[in-house]
Formats: sequence, structure tokens, C-alpha cells
Amino acid sequence: MAPGRVLRGSPPWRLAAIALGALAHNALAFGGGGGCPKGFGNPDFFDKEWGIPAWPQDMTPEHAGKLRTVTLGGFGLAALNEEYLEGPTSEFMLQGRETYWQASGDYFMYYCVRFRKWRIAGISAFSQNRNGQCFAFVSDGHADRDVRDPGLIKGWIEVENGDWATREEAGVVRLGTLGDQMEETVEAVEGTCEGQAEGAAEEGAEALPFGDAPKKKTTRCPVKLAAGKVMEGVFKIGKWIRRLFPQLLGAPPEDAAAEEAAGPAVPSGEL
Repeated sequence: MAPGRVLRGSPPWRLAAIALGALAHNALAFGGGGGCPKGFGNPDFFDKEWGIPAWPQDMTPEHAGKLRTVTLGGFGLAALNEEYLEGPTSEFMLQGRETYWQASGDYFMYYCVRFRKWRIAGISAFSQNRNGQCFAFVSDGHADRDVRDPGLIKGWIEVENGDWATREEAGVVRLGTLGDQMEETVEAVEGTCEGQAEGAAEEGAEALPFGDAPKKKTTRCPVKLAAGKVMEGVFKIGKWIRRLFPQLLGAPPEDAAAEEAAGPAVPSGEL
């Protein structure tokens, strides 16, 4: 049976787990395991007073796939219009709720109990916000809303010239999980995998004596094919996937060109 056919009829989570496992396998083959957000792999990168938690270095593909994502858009500060990934351990909890982090390691999203709103701050404010402060660059414009509302909450506010400015169209543009991204990749690859396996005898197949049918070569698809297609730019992979599996996919373009020693942005004061 062709490897691609094994995936047909599989539940969505199995597809995602297969893909994440494939990435992990290839990452190990390239000389290392999963990665972490920018700077988290260097204990001296962040000031100790910021209280930044340690990113787990032994996170399994299954664990990574269940982490939730929130993608924001519409803000004047373009660096905020990114995908944010749920912190992987309880150490990332802040003011009783989960937090969400950029792959760049510059900003994080958290729930502010005092104003009952979701906000985004530079990570240097993590310790202060954990102790009850609500420093932020942007905030939900309305109290008591859930950032994971399927309606994709808009109408956030952003600091502009020292005051809050309303951004009616800014806010959540997508919800999902890390596994969703890999599921999409598997579904895109599946048909190509099947065709590759069925056509293996036509090109490069091993000929057998006495006129027997050629023996089909085995394929590592979707493992090998997915990696190749990502390298070719056929499939678009999120920055978090690239960050967690850098040996296979490479770091996000802007991160690859940046120095790891560059410090994060400083959060604005409370307004």
C-alpha cells in the first residue's frame, strides 16, 4: 500500500501527529531536536529580573501539536501582526490565564485581571505583569471578551503618541493549534505522495531478473516530500513551525538574518 494511502480516513489529529513526528525525525537527522523561541535557548539572553520561564527542550510532537495559536492583525506596529503560540508549561501562566508568545521572542499576549482585557507587551514586562501590572502596547478595546472567541474579536486599541487609539479592524484574525498547520501540510502532500509511490516503478525502479516486474522503491513520503516541498517554498509553514524545527525548515527569514544577541523591545508604560 502506498504510504500516502495510509493517511486517507485518518482523524485530523493523527494527520497532524504524523506530520509533526516527521518533522521531528528529520530534525534529529539533521543533528538536533526541536528548537525554541528566539533567545530562550540562551540562559544569558534575557535579564534575570524579567523572570522569563525556561522553554522545554524535550517537548514531544504530540505536546507541541496541541498548543493553541492566536494570530493578530490590523495594528499600526507591524511587528505585532503575528501568530502567537500558547506557553507550553504552567510556568508561562500569568494572572490566572495562559499566555501566548511570538516565535521572535519579542512580544507576548496575556490577560490583565485589573482591566479584564487581553493585552500584548514586550517580554521585558513579563515579571511585572505577572505581579499584577498591565503594561502593554495594545489591548482589547472591550472588557470581558475571550481571545479564543470563534467570532474573532476586533476593535482593539493601540498606543499612539502616548495615548490609546482605537483600531476598529484590528484584533484576532485566526485561531488554531500548531497541529492544524501540520495537518494542512499533510493534506496538501498526501495526493503527491500517492502519485510518487505508484509511479516509482517508472523511474529509478530496481529491475529484477527473468523479466519480472520492477521492484518499486520505497518512499519516505510524506516525511521526505514534505521537507522538500517546504524547502522549495511550495507549502507555507508558520514561523512557529520553523522555530521549533529549525534544523529541517530553517529559521524565519527575518530571524535568520538577526543577531541572537539583540535585545527585545521595551514595553510602554500604563496609560
